[in-house]
Amino acid sequence: MQKNKIGFIGEKIAKAYLQKNNVQILAVDYRFLQCQVDLIGLCKNQLIAYEVKTTVKRAYANQMIYRLSARQLQRILKATYHFMKAKGIYKEMQVDFIGVVIVDGIINIQHSKDIQYFIG
Repeated sequence: MQKNKIGFIGEKIAKAYLQKNNVQILAVDYRFLQCQVDLIGLCKNQLIAYEVKTTVKRAYANQMIYRLSARQLQRILKATYHFMKAKGIYKEMQVDFIGVVIVDGIINIQHSKDIQYFIG
């Protein structure tokens, strides 16, 4: 399967997972300059930027969050702040990581919350 197609499928799975968990999705693939956020949602009066990584390789399943660099996180924060300003949404904000593992037709979702203080 192609990398872009896998990523797109992972984002769709993550979006459905979030909606099932009472997250109102406000933006998908939001871009500002060279910055991009996979999903932006609102949950319990808090704005959350979601970075989604997807793999079909069992060997990478436990290491997915380590594929997110400090530079990527800075860009996610920059795009999210721009989104907040552009939409006039001023709420508490956090960044969550969602890892989607698809192996042998079985989907596993890893959700790590409030990661901006753990990457770097």
